[in-house]
Amino acid sequence: MRSKIVASGACFALFLSTTISRGAEGGFYSGPIGGSDIRSAFLSDPGSLSINLSGSPQWSDLYTGPNGGPNPAARSVAFSVQALVGGLSYVYPWTFAGGKFGSKIQDQYVFACFRKNSARQCDSGFTDPYTDILIYSVHLGLFGARPPAPGSGHLALPYGLTMAPAFSMSLPLGRYNVRELLNQGHNVAIFVPNISFTYTTGANLSIGDATEISTRLYYEVSADNPKTGYRNGDTLVDDFALTERVHHWQFGINGTVAQATNNDTLHGVSRPVDGNRLFDFLIGPVVQYDVPAWHSSFGIKALYDAASHDRLEHNLVVARATISLF
Repeated sequence: MRSKIVASGACFALFLSTTISRGAEGGFYSGPIGGSDIRSAFLSDPGSLSINLSGSPQWSDLYTGPNGGPNPAARSVAFSVQALVGGLSYVYPWTFAGGKFGSKIQDQYVFACFRKNSARQCDSGFTDPYTDILIYSVHLGLFGARPPAPGSGHLALPYGLTMAPAFSMSLPLGRYNVRELLNQGHNVAIFVPNISFTYTTGANLSIGDATEISTRLYYEVSADNPKTGYRNGDTLVDDFALTERVHHWQFGINGTVAQATNNDTLHGVSRPVDGNRLFDFLIGPVVQYDVPAWHSSFGIKALYDAASHDRLEHNLVVARATISLF
């Protein structure tokens, strides 16, 4: 059954939490490790538990400055990482006002190398885990979507608009040493209230069973780093996907836009020039295939960093699997 397939688009990721220079901070944002894309507002059946697995390479040769060009302090940069990501998703066995509640947690083990100018370091370890502490997913209505007629051969999907507010966090548990060139953790808690929307049309507005539009909006608030006094500015992030659903296939484009809304500070003082306010825009393809007999989904996505300011530009590929245990 389609209802037993876990919506893995919101469960996988790999945005690596890595400090990029000795004692330097900023230029990073949180969210599900790798971002969300398809089916971002969906939860599976009440009482279900799923395991989420993915593997991913990520690479970069540019740390950008305020104008999007090479940062003068890091004109020669090389970064590569191979990440193994694992997570659990649970949907609680109760509902409220027609909606479902769930929780998710994930972490990754990374093998990373970073070179900045003449300094170089390779290391491995677990990063800061990310958790959706509580998600509430509720179907709001059709809003113009036209479900297919019974017996038409099209999939039975949650047509219309589904909304899922959530409270999430990045937990400061990864290894951190202020004197190191490369760290797995940030040494700060990041609070991430967010809300997802997924709208699914009928076959009348699709080349297959449905067209899906998904978006997940985050507002990220970072605590001060107690070892350095550095605080990253609040950041607004949008993960989005526009895809087609054809039988058990889903394919299209996905992307991320991130923009800092205020300045980074050091001991309460704004950073010079532009306040080290990050901007990032990534885009690429996403493909997923559901296997109802196995209660599983398998997919691959790629993201190309098309534009960035004040951060390590990065490109990545994610191969992923979601398996419903019960």
